[in-house]
Amino acid sequence: MAVSIFGDFLSNVTQFQLDSLCQTLWDWKTCNDCSLRKQCADGECPWKRTQRLRCFFDFYKTVTASYVPDLNADQPALRTHEDLFALFRALKAQPDEKRADFTKAHLANRNVNSVPSTGFEDQERAVALAVRVRVMMNCSVGHNSADMLELGIMRIPWQQEATLKEYLVSAFPATDCPALNENTDGNTARNIKIGVKASPVQKRAGLECRGTNDLRNHIRVDPD
Repeated sequence: MAVSIFGDFLSNVTQFQLDSLCQTLWDWKTCNDCSLRKQCADGECPWKRTQRLRCFFDFYKTVTASYVPDLNADQPALRTHEDLFALFRALKAQPDEKRADFTKAHLANRNVNSVPSTGFEDQERAVALAVRVRVMMNCSVGHNSADMLELGIMRIPWQQEATLKEYLVSAFPATDCPALNENTDGNTARNIKIGVKASPVQKRAGLECRGTNDLRNHIRVDPD
């Protein structure tokens, strides 16, 4: 087992950091009761949703604990969860910035004595990790390996000259389905969308629903 000389900076997550995660990703505001750790009486307070986010929190803990820094660098690209939160904010604020420029601005320029303090591959892993949590999609740091292709784990690489917006468009190409367009036959499309729920689909079609942590697999049908 390899032991990092930097320690396991992302292996532990506190409740305070999970709260900061919600604030960073979704701009949640803390009401007076929540700030005082009292039972919230505000029906519109977003923090009431935290119980429904346990699976997401578990996902976040697993993903961040898997981060392995570059042992040959002066310091890791991600030293704390706050470093990762900073990348979330930057991705949200700068969706039109090319990946190469984004990495350079937020990771590559972190120097010690005018010498880059983090390795290039470590910077790439940090960006891929930030994208994976921010948009819930496996982001490749390069070309898929033969092993990954064999296992069917297809990660779409975010190319260096592409922006985050362009990357997401390539991952979720839009196709026209006239039968489901909102302006087709009045409320027909809307009624269809409301009527399609997991329980009847499983019962009538004999399908098994499985959870996913990659949005590209949402409502994807596996013929097997």
